[in-house]
Amino acid sequence: DSGSNQYENLEKGSGRIYYGNVPCEYNKDILITGGFIRKKTTCNITLTVAKYEFSEVLKYPSKARMRTQRRTWSRVWPEDINAHNAKLEKKPEKKKPKPDDGKIIIIGSGSGFFVSNQGHIVSNAHVVGVCKKVKAYEEGEEVFLNILATDNVNDLGLVKGKFKNTQYLNIKTDGAELGEQIVVFGYPLSQELSDSVKLTQGIVSSLSGPDNNYSEIQIDAAIQPGNSGGPVLNMNGQVIGVASAGLSKLYMAQKAAYIPENVNFAVAAPALTTFLKANKISVGTSSSRTLSTKDLAKIGEPATIQLFCMNTKAEYAKLKKADEHSDVLLDLK
Repeated sequence: DSGSNQYENLEKGSGRIYYGNVPCEYNKDILITGGFIRKKTTCNITLTVAKYEFSEVLKYPSKARMRTQRRTWSRVWPEDINAHNAKLEKKPEKKKPKPDDGKIIIIGSGSGFFVSNQGHIVSNAHVVGVCKKVKAYEEGEEVFLNILATDNVNDLGLVKGKFKNTQYLNIKTDGAELGEQIVVFGYPLSQELSDSVKLTQGIVSSLSGPDNNYSEIQIDAAIQPGNSGGPVLNMNGQVIGVASAGLSKLYMAQKAAYIPENVNFAVAAPALTTFLKANKISVGTSSSRTLSTKDLAKIGEPATIQLFCMNTKAEYAKLKKADEHSDVLLDLK
């Protein structure tokens, strides 16, 4: 509708109208109140939007000859201009999150055990050494732990948190004896099995590890991914090792064309004792009489804890690609 000081009822038009500053081009003669511009020209239309109406201002090139300026008023639908325009505006594309968005998530899990009544926990360096944070749970509540020390040569790590638990394990400082019976505690295969502590039984098979490494012992008790960092106890309830690794069946099948059985390793107690003393942790050494596996379970279960390694997705991807810490890393989708 147009005209001087006139309003006319309008039919609601297309909902695909965007109200705002719109450039336009006229390729025909333009009728102006009071006369004609008899030539093709270009104009810009500025729409000044109010709640119920807009004014249309036509700006002509300076060469255009005109006697008056026309003003047109129209009713505007909908009433809420901003909400209407928001539907038509091109929304920015959502950026795909980068592999490393800085968010810390759980990337792996392993085992550990208390060595003091002040919340000191021993594990493997390859369990806690690649973490930005280490987390555990006590009675369903999160507990975050500080990483106090790691020994990459002997694969030992020391963390500490505020726990209610005061039960801890004693250590046999002079180490294991060949052939003595043992029980291993830990949290293997946490994504496949239950979230309770598991124990397996065996013997000390050798007082040295691969390449005659005397800071390790060989055991035949079964351990799986997730067992790393768990305690190896003798039948007197003392720690004689820290579960660390198993001889890979896939590796040996490819290298030597045979599959080894029950060949696993633990960090020896003397190396653990030196590590704790160097970090000013008093070492308990008391032992009990020879215990049954049921009695050992009562000692080892409350002192063994599952540890969760936290880092970024980018760091997880790097570790996965390098095929490192495969016994600790979880299967993240």
